[in-house]
Amino acid sequence: MVDIRFTRGWSDLQSGEYWSYAFVWCLDGSPLIGPDSIARNLNQYYDGLVARNSEKRNIPVEMVFKTNTVLNPLAAEGTDIKTFQGTISMLDYMGKRPMTLHLIVHLKSAGLTPSFFISFPLSLTVIQFGKDFRRYGQLFAVFNRLTAIRFRALAEFVLI
Repeated sequence: MVDIRFTRGWSDLQSGEYWSYAFVWCLDGSPLIGPDSIARNLNQYYDGLVARNSEKRNIPVEMVFKTNTVLNPLAAEGTDIKTFQGTISMLDYMGKRPMTLHLIVHLKSAGLTPSFFISFPLSLTVIQFGKDFRRYGQLFAVFNRLTAIRFRALAEFVLI
């Protein structure tokens, strides 16, 4: 993971921004990137996250279940190479209950080098970038700022 940004209400059970955040991965080389490989990596990431946090919070082992990520292709948005929309079903270790996160995955070229960015805005409610800007304004602001920072940093690093 290259970077992660949280909304103000990310960890507040009472907030409409609960579990709303964005992160970016940077992948070097020419990996095969598709919905199955992204889902597999998200499952591994969230299974580890749940395991670490369940132990700290004394969550019974029988409450913990394997993360299940489902991604479906969308028409590529803007400068995306590929765009996917999907869900991540997992244990909410803060609320101690099952939950489903909604996400949009943006795969972008990092420029002249064989590198790629994969960016993920996530929320407990379905995200539709063109339609939900007002409702999820802070999440989009976080996502846009994060993506811009990461692209600028890589551009400066590899002299794109």
